[in-house]
Amino acid sequence: MKTIKMKIKNEVNFTTELKLFNSVVRYSFNRFQENLSEKEVRDKVKRLFSGNSWFIQCAIGKGKQIFEKHKDKKIVFGRKVFVKAIFEEINF
Repeated sequence: MKTIKMKIKNEVNFTTELKLFNSVVRYSFNRFQENLSEKEVRDKVKRLFSGNSWFIQCAIGKGKQIFEKHKDKKIVFGRKVFVKAIFEEINF
């Protein structure tokens, strides 16, 4: 048996991918709050965001899951907004 050692080159920047995923989740969550169907949300997301279609669909699904779990609650995305809301007592 021979072992071949090779350096792994990873061309994917996970920071930008995670930012895209989170943006789509937030956007889709907000559209579900506007009582849009999943098909309408998918069409809007396709016009605004570009990327792997399966990746985008997973983010839309995550946004829908969060919406269905917390329909009657106010959701805050992002630490800065959360801290600002707590310390400055901003009404949502």
